Amino acid sequence: MDFSRGVVCRTAALSLLLAALPLTPGLALDINGFMPEAARGDLAVSYTAESWDEFWVGETRVSDPGVGEVETDSLAVWFQWGFTDNFALVANLPYVDTTSDGLAGFEDSGLQDLSVLLKYRFLSSGPHNLVAGLGVRTAASDYEGNLPVDIGDDTTDALLRLVYQFQREGFYFSQQVAY
Repeated sequence: MDFSRGVVCRTAALSLLLAALPLTPGLALDINGFMPEAARGDLAVSYTAESWDEFWVGETRVSDPGVGEVETDSLAVWFQWGFTDNFALVANLPYVDTTSDGLAGFEDSGLQDLSVLLKYRFLSSGPHNLVAGLGVRTAASDYEGNLPVDIGDDTTDALLRLVYQFQREGFYFSQQVAY
């Protein structure tokens, strides 16, 4: 049987995608499958708001009057710069403001965690792309982590990402695996 390179690449990409589906965490969003052209960049600003007054302890949903309702607002700047058409630098820096109306009156605000990654597109076949990213995330200010209400984890983490992206005529689908 004679297999063309395109069929093999498409089959490998689809197999990787299907294998990755159950492994994908919701917060591995610092890179994507879009690559900037060489010597070009992208800049984006995003805002999110969330609130909660219950949380999980094991399998039990609880509320705590000491914590009360927690409100978090975040404004982030995301940037990428293409060194070549297949190699880019990505950075993300959020400012987070969080407060609670509970008895303890928790609140914190400041720069959260700076993420810096290098990403490389190592496979591009028709509408299929595979992009790998390697980087670091670390606290960008002197906040205290591991509190009932905080702005981040206050850790330094190595980041490893693998992104599959299908793109055709204004439509794209992206799936990501991260560590």
